[in-house]
Amino acid sequence: MDEIDAALVERTLNGERSAYEALVARHLRRARAIAHAIIGRDPLADDAVQEAFLKAYDRLGELSEPGRYAPWLSSIVRNEALVTMRRMQRDRPSQESVSQVVAPIDEIEDPRLDLVRVHLTKLDPDQRAILALKYEAGLDVDGIAATLGLSSGTAEKRLQRARAALQERLERDPNWES
Repeated sequence: MDEIDAALVERTLNGERSAYEALVARHLRRARAIAHAIIGRDPLADDAVQEAFLKAYDRLGELSEPGRYAPWLSSIVRNEALVTMRRMQRDRPSQESVSQVVAPIDEIEDPRLDLVRVHLTKLDPDQRAILALKYEAGLDVDGIAATLGLSSGTAEKRLQRARAALQERLERDPNWES
Protein backbone atom coordinates (compact mmCIF):
# COMPACT_ATOMS: atom_id res chain seq x y z
CA MET A 1 0.00 0.00 0.00
CA ASP A 2 1.33 3.41 -0.96
CA GLU A 3 0.64 5.84 1.85
CA ILE A 4 1.35 8.92 -0.27
CA ASP A 5 -1.18 7.82 -2.90
CA ALA A 6 -3.70 6.99 -0.18
CA ALA A 7 -3.37 10.46 1.33
CA LEU A 8 -3.61 12.14 -2.08
CA VAL A 9 -6.70 10.12 -2.97
CA GLU A 10 -8.37 11.07 0.30
CA ARG A 11 -7.51 14.74 -0.17
CA THR A 12 -8.86 14.61 -3.74
CA LEU A 13 -12.09 13.04 -2.54
CA ASN A 14 -12.35 15.87 -0.02
CA GLY A 15 -12.28 18.40 -2.87
CA GLU A 16 -8.62 19.38 -2.98
CA ARG A 17 -7.89 19.73 -6.69
CA SER A 18 -4.13 20.11 -6.23
CA ALA A 19 -4.03 16.64 -4.66
CA TYR A 20 -5.22 15.05 -7.90
CA GLU A 21 -2.71 17.13 -9.83
CA ALA A 22 -0.06 15.61 -7.57
CA LEU A 23 -1.39 12.10 -8.30
CA VAL A 24 -1.18 12.80 -12.02
CA ALA A 25 2.38 14.07 -11.67
CA ARG A 26 3.37 10.98 -9.65
CA HIS A 27 1.96 8.52 -12.18
CA LEU A 28 2.21 10.26 -15.56
CA ARG A 29 5.49 8.59 -16.56
CA ARG A 30 4.13 5.10 -15.86
CA ALA A 31 0.86 5.85 -17.59
CA ARG A 32 2.66 7.08 -20.69
CA ALA A 33 4.93 4.04 -20.69
CA ILE A 34 1.93 1.72 -20.67
CA ALA A 35 0.07 3.64 -23.39
CA HIS A 36 3.17 3.98 -25.57
CA ALA A 37 3.89 0.28 -25.19
CA ILE A 38 0.43 -0.59 -26.45
CA ILE A 39 -0.18 2.16 -29.00
CA GLY A 40 3.28 3.44 -29.82
CA ARG A 41 4.48 7.01 -29.87
CA ASP A 42 1.40 8.12 -31.70
CA PRO A 43 -0.19 11.32 -30.35
CA LEU A 44 -3.26 9.20 -29.64
CA ALA A 45 -1.29 7.46 -26.87
CA ASP A 46 -1.17 10.72 -24.94
CA ASP A 47 -4.88 11.19 -25.62
CA ALA A 48 -5.49 7.73 -24.13
CA VAL A 49 -3.46 8.69 -21.04
CA GLN A 50 -5.44 11.89 -20.60
CA GLU A 51 -8.72 10.02 -20.99
CA ALA A 52 -7.57 7.43 -18.46
CA PHE A 53 -6.73 10.10 -15.87
CA LEU A 54 -10.15 11.70 -16.42
CA LYS A 55 -11.88 8.34 -15.98
CA ALA A 56 -9.84 7.63 -12.87
CA TYR A 57 -10.81 11.02 -11.43
CA ASP A 58 -14.50 10.42 -12.18
CA ARG A 59 -14.36 6.96 -10.59
CA LEU A 60 -12.07 7.79 -7.68
CA GLY A 61 -14.86 7.21 -5.18
CA GLU A 62 -15.10 3.60 -6.39
CA LEU A 63 -11.50 2.86 -5.39
CA SER A 64 -11.86 0.68 -2.30
CA GLU A 65 -8.16 0.79 -1.33
CA PRO A 66 -6.75 4.29 -1.91
CA GLY A 67 -3.21 3.01 -1.41
CA ARG A 68 -3.66 0.80 -4.49
CA TYR A 69 -4.17 3.76 -6.83
CA ALA A 70 -1.16 2.86 -9.04
CA PRO A 71 -2.32 -0.63 -10.15
CA TRP A 72 -5.91 0.60 -10.41
CA LEU A 73 -4.85 3.49 -12.66
CA SER A 74 -2.61 1.17 -14.67
CA SER A 75 -5.55 -1.06 -15.53
CA ILE A 76 -7.58 1.98 -16.62
CA VAL A 77 -4.67 3.22 -18.78
CA ARG A 78 -4.19 -0.24 -20.28
CA ASN A 79 -7.88 -0.59 -21.12
CA GLU A 80 -8.08 2.91 -22.59
CA ALA A 81 -4.94 2.29 -24.67
CA LEU A 82 -6.35 -0.99 -25.99
CA VAL A 83 -9.61 0.73 -26.97
CA THR A 84 -7.64 3.50 -28.68
CA MET A 85 -5.41 0.99 -30.49
CA ARG A 86 -8.43 -0.92 -31.78
CA ARG A 87 -9.97 2.34 -32.97
CA MET A 88 -6.69 3.26 -34.70
CA GLN A 89 -6.49 -0.09 -36.44
CA ARG A 90 -10.06 0.28 -37.65
CA ASP A 91 -9.73 3.90 -38.77
CA ARG A 92 -6.22 4.02 -40.28
CA PRO A 93 -4.99 2.42 -43.48
CA SER A 94 -3.32 -0.92 -42.84
CA GLN A 95 -0.31 0.07 -44.96
CA GLU A 96 0.81 2.67 -42.44
CA SER A 97 4.47 2.29 -41.64
CA VAL A 98 5.33 0.67 -38.32
CA SER A 99 7.91 3.38 -37.75
CA GLN A 100 5.15 5.99 -37.88
CA VAL A 101 3.11 4.18 -35.25
CA VAL A 102 5.65 2.76 -32.80
CA ALA A 103 8.99 4.07 -31.62
CA PRO A 104 9.16 2.88 -27.98
CA ILE A 105 12.85 3.71 -27.74
CA ASP A 106 13.89 7.35 -28.07
CA GLU A 107 14.19 8.58 -31.62
CA ILE A 108 17.68 7.20 -32.23
CA GLU A 109 18.69 6.33 -35.77
CA ASP A 110 20.12 2.83 -35.58
CA PRO A 111 19.22 -0.16 -37.75
CA ARG A 112 19.31 -2.51 -34.76
CA LEU A 113 16.96 -0.28 -32.78
CA ASP A 114 14.67 -0.10 -35.80
CA LEU A 115 14.47 -3.91 -35.73
CA VAL A 116 13.73 -3.84 -32.00
CA ARG A 117 10.94 -1.31 -32.65
CA VAL A 118 9.43 -3.49 -35.36
CA HIS A 119 9.54 -6.64 -33.26
CA LEU A 120 8.15 -4.86 -30.20
CA THR A 121 5.02 -4.10 -32.22
CA LYS A 122 4.54 -7.82 -32.78
CA LEU A 123 4.59 -8.71 -29.09
CA ASP A 124 1.46 -9.11 -27.04
CA PRO A 125 0.32 -5.74 -25.58
CA ASP A 126 0.94 -7.03 -22.04
CA GLN A 127 4.50 -7.95 -22.97
CA ARG A 128 5.07 -4.53 -24.55
CA ALA A 129 3.64 -2.86 -21.45
CA ILE A 130 5.89 -4.72 -19.02
CA LEU A 131 8.97 -3.97 -21.14
CA ALA A 132 7.96 -0.30 -21.30
CA LEU A 133 7.57 -0.13 -17.54
CA LYS A 134 11.06 -1.58 -17.17
CA TYR A 135 12.92 0.33 -19.88
CA GLU A 136 10.89 3.50 -20.50
CA ALA A 137 9.53 4.19 -17.02
CA GLY A 138 12.68 2.81 -15.40
CA LEU A 139 10.87 0.70 -12.82
CA ASP A 140 12.42 -2.22 -11.01
CA VAL A 141 10.52 -5.49 -10.61
CA ASP A 142 8.87 -4.34 -7.39
CA GLY A 143 7.73 -1.12 -9.09
CA ILE A 144 6.34 -3.08 -12.02
CA ALA A 145 4.57 -5.43 -9.62
CA ALA A 146 3.01 -2.52 -7.72
CA THR A 147 1.97 -0.76 -10.92
CA LEU A 148 0.31 -3.85 -12.39
CA GLY A 149 -1.06 -5.24 -9.14
CA LEU A 150 1.08 -8.38 -9.30
CA SER A 151 3.36 -10.18 -6.90
CA SER A 152 7.06 -9.50 -7.44
CA GLY A 153 7.58 -13.10 -8.50
CA THR A 154 4.85 -12.91 -11.12
CA ALA A 155 6.18 -9.58 -12.42
CA GLU A 156 9.69 -11.05 -12.68
CA LYS A 157 8.41 -14.10 -14.60
CA ARG A 158 6.37 -11.93 -16.99
CA LEU A 159 9.33 -9.64 -17.57
CA GLN A 160 11.56 -12.65 -18.31
CA ARG A 161 8.97 -14.05 -20.73
CA ALA A 162 8.62 -10.69 -22.50
CA ARG A 163 12.40 -10.38 -22.86
CA ALA A 164 12.62 -13.95 -24.14
CA ALA A 165 9.80 -13.37 -26.64
CA LEU A 166 11.52 -10.27 -27.99
CA GLN A 167 14.91 -12.00 -28.12
CA GLU A 168 13.40 -14.98 -29.97
CA ARG A 169 11.85 -12.69 -32.58
CA LEU A 170 15.12 -10.83 -33.04
CA GLU A 171 17.17 -14.01 -33.39
CA ARG A 172 14.81 -15.29 -36.12
CA ASP A 173 15.18 -12.06 -38.09
CA PRO A 174 17.84 -12.46 -40.81
CA ASN A 175 18.72 -8.75 -40.44
CA TRP A 176 19.65 -9.14 -36.76
CA GLU A 177 23.35 -9.50 -36.09
CA SER A 178 24.00 -10.97 -32.66
